[in-house]
Amino acid sequence: MAFIQFSKSLESCWKPPKPDDDVVEFEAWRKRNDMTLQAIQSSCGMDILCQINNICSAKISWEILAKMFMERQEREDDHAGLVKAVQSSDWQTARDFLKLHPAASTARITFMGGTVLYAVELVNMISEDALAMQDYAGDTALHRAITSGNHRMAECLITKNKSFVTVRNANGELPLTLAMAIGHKELARYLYSQFTFEDLEPEQGRDVARLLIHSIYNKDIDMTLDLVERCPRLAFALDQQDISPLRVLAISTEAFESENRLIVLPINSVCTFKIIKKKLSDQRLYEMKLVRAQFQQLLSRMCEAIPTTTSPKMQYDITVPLMKLAISRGNFEFVHQLVKSNSSFLWICDATTDTRNYMFHCAVVYRQHRIFSLAYNLKKKNYLLNAVDKSTNNMLHLAGTLPKYSPIDHIRGVALQMQREVQWFKEVEHISPPSCNERLNNDGLTPRQLFTKEHQELRKDGEKWMKGTATSCTVVGALIITIMFAAAFTIPGGNKQDTGLPIFVHDKLFKLFIVDDSLSLFSSSTSVLMFLGILTSRHAEEDFLISLPKKMIIGLFALFFSIAIVMIAFSAALLLMLSGKYWIVVPIIGLAGVPIILFVLMQFRLLIDMLGSTYGLGIFDRKMKLWF
Repeated sequence: MAFIQFSKSLESCWKPPKPDDDVVEFEAWRKRNDMTLQAIQSSCGMDILCQINNICSAKISWEILAKMFMERQEREDDHAGLVKAVQSSDWQTARDFLKLHPAASTARITFMGGTVLYAVELVNMISEDALAMQDYAGDTALHRAITSGNHRMAECLITKNKSFVTVRNANGELPLTLAMAIGHKELARYLYSQFTFEDLEPEQGRDVARLLIHSIYNKDIDMTLDLVERCPRLAFALDQQDISPLRVLAISTEAFESENRLIVLPINSVCTFKIIKKKLSDQRLYEMKLVRAQFQQLLSRMCEAIPTTTSPKMQYDITVPLMKLAISRGNFEFVHQLVKSNSSFLWICDATTDTRNYMFHCAVVYRQHRIFSLAYNLKKKNYLLNAVDKSTNNMLHLAGTLPKYSPIDHIRGVALQMQREVQWFKEVEHISPPSCNERLNNDGLTPRQLFTKEHQELRKDGEKWMKGTATSCTVVGALIITIMFAAAFTIPGGNKQDTGLPIFVHDKLFKLFIVDDSLSLFSSSTSVLMFLGILTSRHAEEDFLISLPKKMIIGLFALFFSIAIVMIAFSAALLLMLSGKYWIVVPIIGLAGVPIILFVLMQFRLLIDMLGSTYGLGIFDRKMKLWF
């Protein structure tokens, strides 16, 4: 029934009416055509769909499929014995068939137009011309072997004819590029060994740049290093999407691990890797260091190629977008190597946009503190600090602008985000000439006024976050005060009737209970006072720098200490009252640690982050030395 309905729908799509004759009828036909075409395409597999994917007519698509199936039926009828032998791996029968029917070696016996040359056992019986044939998707036998990761088949084909490595498919891909794009590294290395360098020069096509890009993504740097050292121009060659290998390095921040996490390896010493490998027990860590060193060496070679192989204008066209991109990603190593190759890149100004920013202006805009730290020991930094963009914003104005690219979203807590923004403004203000503080931009705003305007919402959110946290912690602190104050007068075991002294007054556990009760009462009172100070604070911009974080740190630490002491006091009282009944006491004391663990999981990380951002070494490195 469904087939009959589909046939009727298909027949209704045969002759489209002219839009000018009857608009309503044409729209009805178009809807039927679209529905029928969608039904046809959804019924096809990916190998068949690629043949009709760009066709808009259901009638034409159906006719193409009918023709393909008719050809397939004819092929199966003519070469049924060969197909059956190949599918069942009966190679002797297949060889006998090819001896009797030599033309079958070039016959397209698969639906996608494949021939028997995809069987490695039959390659030696097939001519070189047949091996170079492309199927309907434009792939040669070598491309198919690479797609399936068949290393043996690839070697067999190249042994037959080495020139197959330079044959491109319908997409213009070399077999080597395809292998690297798919991630078959070993196969790609083998194919690379079969190439001559002349086949991989930039003039041979954009596919060569794509090869380098995929080798960088796959962290297979040896091949890329060899090509760049042979032809430095490949560093900024463009692929089909106008992307260069150097641009890929600019965004590959993960490839250049922080020096705090990885030991920096000298890249010029031949024996370095062998020496380090003996000292490192962790193979994975060694591999990470090796990859990082290779990336540094590759980046150094590529950056050195810019001033030596390009004109000044081309240097500008290459460097400006790459510098801006690397800064936006926080790729310090890339910026370091780029400026190291030519110190004049420090003074390159981006005149292609409305901002007209220098390198350090971009570092402020994107809040990249490591890159900005290069400015501290710069001899001509006052020139950069006084420079303005097209809106007459100086660097201090840029520090007062709330970043649009959310580089502070990773910071825990809105108040700490506001603190980081104040720290940035104060740091830029510290190194800026006094005249920068009062300079007006096109909107008539000083840097301080711009900061207040831009951060108004963030300040309100920070105030709300501070008050919300303080309120929640105040409730907990007040509850502890109430409990511990009452516990001081309702002591475990009660008092003696004649003297009024506690019954367990001489017991060590009782003394521990009293001391813990007092400490918990005092610490919780301190925390409540600190949180009340936060609730009554004015929450000005300056308060987020030291005042508010300091109160929050003291309050959280006192509250954490109070909760821990309460649990100790509770355990001491329990041991005192149930002396000897450890089967009851031990599990209950174990459960007493649960609140402490929960508090640590919820708030202790915040306490550590706040301590680091308020009293730590800071994010800026004023002692960073330049290399020129």
